[in-house]
Amino acid sequence: MLREGVTYDFRVIGVNDYGYGSPSAPSPSISAQKVSPFYEEWWFLVVIALVGLIFILLLVFILIIRGQSKKYTKKADSGSHSNSTSLPLSHGEMVRLDEGRFPALELNNRRLSVK
Repeated sequence: MLREGVTYDFRVIGVNDYGYGSPSAPSPSISAQKVSPFYEEWWFLVVIALVGLIFILLLVFILIIRGQSKKYTKKADSGSHSNSTSLPLSHGEMVRLDEGRFPALELNNRRLSVK
């Protein structure tokens, strides 16, 4: 609330339960200057624009990824309905399906001798 262009001298007076203290020596004269708030600076607008751009890009990428995953689940659902029933597979059927692809499953059925 100081007026721009006017010089001011400041003094400090201490106050406590016992009363007022003696004033300090005056400070060097200070000229009041108008300081613009940070939200009027050029860099603040750039930061806000970049944050908004990042937010919009993240939103677009999330929507694209969700759309693609839904597309693939629809393809998988249509393929599974035409080829098989929706009944769960037993353990033996799962092992038979995976025998050709994963040799690590053979370790479960193999007996190891301990010496």
